[in-house]
Amino acid sequence: MQFIDEDSDVQQICIQNLQCLDQFCQKSHPRAFAGICIGFIQGFCQNQEICGLHHFSIEQLRDKIQQHPINGIRQYNLCPNNCDNIKCRFLHPPWLKQVCLQCLNKKKQCQAEPNLIHKITWDKLRDIVYKEYSISGLNPEIFCDENICDCPAKKFNIDKFCIKNFKGCCPMLDDRCIKPHRAWESFKFNSIFQEQQNAIVAKGCIKFDERQKSFIKQQQKPPQLQIFIEQSSLFSMVNQIELRPQVDIIFIIDCTISMENWLVAAKQNIKLIIKEFTKKISVSSCVRIAAVCYRDFSDGPNHIQYHDFTVQPEEIERFIDKFQPQGGDDIPEDLIGALDVAYNLNISKHPDSILQIFTITDAPCHGSKYHNVLFDDKKEQSNLEEKIEKFVKRKSRFFFSFISIREQTEKMEKILRQCIPNYQSAKITETKFSDYVLFSLSATMNKATKIEDDNNFLYRESKYKKQKQMNFIFESRGGSYLSQFRKQMKQTKIKKKKTLLQIEKAELNLQNHEKGQNVLVFKAFDQKNNVYVFKKTQLISEELQIKAKNYAKNRYQQQLIAKQLSHHFNQQCHQSQGKFVPIFYSTPYIYSFDIPIFGIKFVYGESYIDLDIPWVKYSNNADFFEKEYNFTTFSHFTYVKTNQSLIITDLQGKLNLFSDPCIHSKELEDEGNCQEIGCNNFFQFQHQNCTSLCISLKLPKNQLQQDAQQKGEQEYIVDVFGGKIDRSKLEKICANCNTQEKLLNLNDYSEICRACNEKQHQQEDCLCECCKEKFQISTNYEQLLETAVYLCQSCKKSDCKNFQERCHYCQTGICKQTIKTIQVLNKTYYLCLDAFHYLRQIRCKLCSQEYKFQNLLTNDEYCENNYTCNSCVSQKNN
Repeated sequence: MQFIDEDSDVQQICIQNLQCLDQFCQKSHPRAFAGICIGFIQGFCQNQEICGLHHFSIEQLRDKIQQHPINGIRQYNLCPNNCDNIKCRFLHPPWLKQVCLQCLNKKKQCQAEPNLIHKITWDKLRDIVYKEYSISGLNPEIFCDENICDCPAKKFNIDKFCIKNFKGCCPMLDDRCIKPHRAWESFKFNSIFQEQQNAIVAKGCIKFDERQKSFIKQQQKPPQLQIFIEQSSLFSMVNQIELRPQVDIIFIIDCTISMENWLVAAKQNIKLIIKEFTKKISVSSCVRIAAVCYRDFSDGPNHIQYHDFTVQPEEIERFIDKFQPQGGDDIPEDLIGALDVAYNLNISKHPDSILQIFTITDAPCHGSKYHNVLFDDKKEQSNLEEKIEKFVKRKSRFFFSFISIREQTEKMEKILRQCIPNYQSAKITETKFSDYVLFSLSATMNKATKIEDDNNFLYRESKYKKQKQMNFIFESRGGSYLSQFRKQMKQTKIKKKKTLLQIEKAELNLQNHEKGQNVLVFKAFDQKNNVYVFKKTQLISEELQIKAKNYAKNRYQQQLIAKQLSHHFNQQCHQSQGKFVPIFYSTPYIYSFDIPIFGIKFVYGESYIDLDIPWVKYSNNADFFEKEYNFTTFSHFTYVKTNQSLIITDLQGKLNLFSDPCIHSKELEDEGNCQEIGCNNFFQFQHQNCTSLCISLKLPKNQLQQDAQQKGEQEYIVDVFGGKIDRSKLEKICANCNTQEKLLNLNDYSEICRACNEKQHQQEDCLCECCKEKFQISTNYEQLLETAVYLCQSCKKSDCKNFQERCHYCQTGICKQTIKTIQVLNKTYYLCLDAFHYLRQIRCKLCSQEYKFQNLLTNDEYCENNYTCNSCVSQKNN
């Protein structure tokens, strides 16, 4: 087979070859060139040590490529290190693990490793591989790669797959070829038809629907790592939840090489398990699933990875599917580290929720007290009981199931059984995995005490409104802060989602200064956001019924303004090195109900400040401020930074956690808004003198302050922001997950908790739905925010959603960055990515010449692959 008849042929090979990410790359990507530095042949690369690929001249390459392949693979294609790097430019067939590469490559430093085939040549290896991976005695080398042929591939329907890929010469990448690419070694004779049925390949963007007698859009392969966060997925969570608590399920799975079959069983059965579980129980429950996959310390710094809770089992399946079983040199594994990770997941804060952990491993944890294994490089570990005790104390309904695979875990199991009241284990096989998990979940539900509806709570399905984090971006030179803020609100709002609220019927017994005037306050648990909230609404009357929606919107907007300005204040204080206490405002929500609650359909809520200490009023709207704490610098800061358009007063809360601000401004409507009077009251009575922190922040004095200073000496006030607050007890509120956590130091002004910050740094590849380019995203972080991650940052910035051009064939919107056009008779036609890849592979039915994009195919010609080139048309007409 001639790959490079002429020197110019190699110029048509993509330098990146199989690793190419350019969706519009029109060069070739044949598998036969894996491991070869195309850049060297094309005159770009000169350093083999850096690129790590084979540097062959064209003459050498011609000789090498004629070597008789094994299932379309040549010797130079093989990875010399047999590595596990998914970005490796070499090939890694499964039979490579059985071969001593030193012997195969005729190197003298063979280490005589056991379980490897030594003293082997390429010809002998071919005989071994053909014997193990043949299909009825067939192998790819005997197939013909022509479009029309009578080779044995047709007999077994193998020609439904890309024969050229089997032979290593297909110019298209996996998801761009009309026929599916499969590794020959993955086939078994009895699985070919199933593989054929499940194959998803590049297709035309439209097909003809016989029922509708029209052309419709054809479904394509979805992005591989697309995050599915659909509003409809919540239905399984909220349906009739009032009679059952939330169920959190965590699968903790050992991913070392000995667990290969169990990984397959877990991946294949989790979705089925959850579906069947919801059928078995009398009432549908809120079932969330998480997974922690772990290996051992010797397997690298990322030997433990996790997927946080989701209501969609298929996400966990895809997560587990990413793991290849490997590692585990010694017997003990880092189960203790995996339990630590599991404990820090977003476990439900509701006291009546159920937590069920399934641990699947064939090895004990480290520590000589947990096993009788001779070798353990961390035999001094002894804190398994401590890790388990944290779960027991945290959840009264904590259940632990252990799948016992080997006897070497018995000593550890005995200790677990003593620590966990609700412990169960069983010796099962992989085929019984789903049966055991279903049985265990059913037993868990039977043991858990049923929550009776005792008329103390209302249960309501609700839509909620929430914003992403809103950093301060206002420029004080002209313009309006509030206009800029409202524009920012539109840009950062999260699409309305559904949740379930468990609302206490009895109003909270709060002091008037804590709840506000003419306001009812109820405590509720927001199931989806996993947070307790204060729900505030005005007293019921016909007039206020009409104003309820506006009240909720106003309170929501003012709390967001206070959150933004407090975060900017913390940041500025840190940069100016002033003495301050970071302050944090509660997270606001707007809830809307189809069935009214207390006669109202719109209710304002904010995350509950969970501190068992008295509520403190630090200042009001008139002349009062708490002199021993003196938080008035913050109010002065809001006045200056918004170009004197507003001021926040009525500061109140617990320690440094604030809520329920009052904003005075001519641009806002609210009953507590005193506009200019409120601002004057502040500078005349609460903040006559600037503090040292005001000076550090370079806040200019107001005219009323200047007038007050001329009148004489002022009363002494504690000149420390936060005054006598116990700084060892300070806390923060996460803007994303609402977690309330201890403030480790005064410079920790970030609104993101430690867990969310860690999730932000756990990046993985995702495929942009618009341009089809890979980009980095944190699945766990974005899932927590429930923000769409279908578009990369480039497409978001390019505003592809609002791009008006559509594909000529399927009429779907086209990516603004990767648009492809055809010029026919001076008219421009646009193509989507799927149409472009499909048309690249269409050939003339008479002469097999490639489609050159010079004329426009009709829908029928396009769908039926019925193309005749201009030359053949001319000959036919003549």
